[in-house]
Amino acid sequence: MPYLAAVILFGVVILVHELGHFFMAKLFRMDVLRLSLGFGPVLFSFKRGRTEYAVSAIPVGGYVKLAEEDDARKDPSITPYERHPWYQKTLMALMGTGFNLVLGFIVIWALVLWKGTYDYKPVVGEVLKDSPAEKAELKAGDIILSINGKPVHYWSDIPGLVNSSKGAPLVFTIKRGEKTLTVTITPKKVSEEVDKGIYLDRWMVGIKADEKHLIHIKPGFVASVGEAVRMCGNIVRIVFDSLGKLFTNKEAYKQIGGPIAIGKMASDSFRSGLVSYFYFMAAISIMIGLFNLLPIPPLDGFLGIVFFFEGMIGRPMGERFRTAVQIVGVIIFVSLFILAFYNDIMRLMS
Repeated sequence: MPYLAAVILFGVVILVHELGHFFMAKLFRMDVLRLSLGFGPVLFSFKRGRTEYAVSAIPVGGYVKLAEEDDARKDPSITPYERHPWYQKTLMALMGTGFNLVLGFIVIWALVLWKGTYDYKPVVGEVLKDSPAEKAELKAGDIILSINGKPVHYWSDIPGLVNSSKGAPLVFTIKRGEKTLTVTITPKKVSEEVDKGIYLDRWMVGIKADEKHLIHIKPGFVASVGEAVRMCGNIVRIVFDSLGKLFTNKEAYKQIGGPIAIGKMASDSFRSGLVSYFYFMAAISIMIGLFNLLPIPPLDGFLGIVFFFEGMIGRPMGERFRTAVQIVGVIIFVSLFILAFYNDIMRLMS
């Protein structure tokens, strides 16, 4: 059952992504010839109007096939997508990511409304040895009221405020007994392992929450929106941090994971319960949506840039130039895919 749950998770996230392209194409009256879940040979399909709806053999993606000039030459009633305005083509290319982000937000929002969240009161439980907090003489039992003037309601407010400092000194307003004090703490950067072999840089001051102060939070309808936005923002930050490290850390290639790693994590999350499973689905939906914005052929980000550029210059890019760029991009994309599979297999073997 956990393995089936991983397949379902992949299927839902990919289908939602492709539906983003599909609905936007339909909205702008583009002729859609095929909507496929998966690549490769078609396993089964059915047709409605001009559109074939298919499930294909390789379940690691999907695609929307739009009518092109060649199709219009065979059937003059077809309008190829190339003849549509540049802004329609750009929106169509980017809406897959839009649908993935919306799915992630809706799932997290529904979970927050349904189950609520758990968090700690902003009470310091431990000050790590030789940490910036110890040097600033922060003590266990201190209640953190604000950081740089921004209120701290829960412990989860603290990491975002510390990370956003990028190492700049922070003014902590704390309550110690009956006294209200201010201390200045300069965070330091650490590399934290978030999964086996996967590290992320973050800024820290060296404090841990007091686990005796764990509370259950059941926000209302409006407050749950803010909580869902905050949680989605944390996922987005992790994605951009990871992408940034690919260009700044020579060991970062070891962090790249593929379908095997994601499938294993999906299975593990299902074993942990439905709440963990759906949180993981939301996170993967957001991650895949953002990954598709990379300006690498054949990803959506590249197509969006091409359509936008063509709109600015008022004509299509040259066929030779587009073909050359696509070949280079496909080589990069396939290389990343092979590397991801290699890393997945090496993690399993270790």
